[in-house]
Amino acid sequence: MTTEVTVAVIGFAGAIAGAIIKTFSEELKSLALGRFNRNKDLLGDWECKWTIETPEKQHTISDTVTVHKVAGEKVSATAETPTIGRYRLAGRISESGLVTLTYGGQQDRRFLGGVVILKLNAGRDTLRGHWHECDKEGVFWGGDTTWQKRLGGPAH
Repeated sequence: MTTEVTVAVIGFAGAIAGAIIKTFSEELKSLALGRFNRNKDLLGDWECKWTIETPEKQHTISDTVTVHKVAGEKVSATAETPTIGRYRLAGRISESGLVTLTYGGQQDRRFLGGVVILKLNAGRDTLRGHWHECDKEGVFWGGDTTWQKRLGGPAH
């Protein structure tokens, strides 16, 4: 191989390595600092209660949120509510135990979208906070929410 070809191959390999590092920089940083697996205890099922306070007080909704993935600060989950359907949640958990999530509906409830902010308790088995969303008519709904970790459930 000529010097030019060798330099070109090394340059190309460097560009690919740089792209990979940039793509996975947060995960690599968490892994290097020992934070990548810190929140794995959040994986699994959470029994959730959602009060509806605005625009008017209504009945409480119950559902199950399943946290599928925790990688460093990133959290992803799905939820199932019998009367509302299935939806996805994604967000982050801070070092202080503050969880911030956004969510969106699926299928005929694609318009559904909202935010959740929760605080993890010291025992790491309860999350408490607030939620807000905007429906397809542009009306904002919101209230309090409490999530309790389901113990003894299947491993995820």
